[in-house]
Amino acid sequence: MGRTFHAGHQSHHGTLQKKKKPLKGIRIAACLHITTRNRESGFSLKSRRADAVFCASNPLSTQDDVAAALVEYGIPNQRD
Repeated sequence: MGRTFHAGHQSHHGTLQKKKKPLKGIRIAACLHITTRNRESGFSLKSRRADAVFCASNPLSTQDDVAAALVEYGIPNQRD
C-alpha cells in the first residue's frame, strides 16, 4: 500500500510540476503522523526537489508500510 497509491496520485500534480525544480535547495522538516494522507505531502515535496525529513509525532499511529515507502523514496523519518 505504501507505494501503490502514489502511482495513481502523481497525475493529479501536473499543474504544480510545470517548474522542474521549484523547491530545490529548500530544507523542510516536519513532525506529523506518518500515514497515507501525509505520505503524499512528502512525495510532493521530494518530487519538487525539496530536502525533506519527517519525524513521527505519534509512533503508535505510524503506518510502517508508509514509513518504509518514504525512506525508499528518499525521505528519512524517525519513528521511535
